[in-house]
Amino acid sequence: MTVAEIAAELKQNDQTIRNLIDRGDLPAVRVGTRRVRVLCSDLDAFLAEGRRMTTRSDARVAFQDAVGAANKALRGGHEDNAPAVEALRSLTEAALALADELDPAISPLADAAQEIPAEEGSNAT
Repeated sequence: MTVAEIAAELKQNDQTIRNLIDRGDLPAVRVGTRRVRVLCSDLDAFLAEGRRMTTRSDARVAFQDAVGAANKALRGGHEDNAPAVEALRSLTEAALALADELDPAISPLADAAQEIPAEEGSNAT
């Protein structure tokens, strides 16, 4: 199914469906460089899981956005790894923030992770 077909069926905006695909919430198959298709079985599984397209916490949205950005950076095929490294660092921060939200007891782990120095020679900012 195309993004437009799914959007029409779910009464959502095309961009909402693209966001679900970019975040990895809805599996898709890339056809060429710009087109994507979603298998009916993947859409059925997505809907069966009861995933909501409602408002989510800021930490969850930031995490999902960071996953999408890291995924794109890793697929980018750049000679310079700096964008991928930065995207992964952002993903780590978002994951720790979401972990804090989901389980306040994990906070000491997040604090310890922040104290780990960046590897020498990395492109850390």
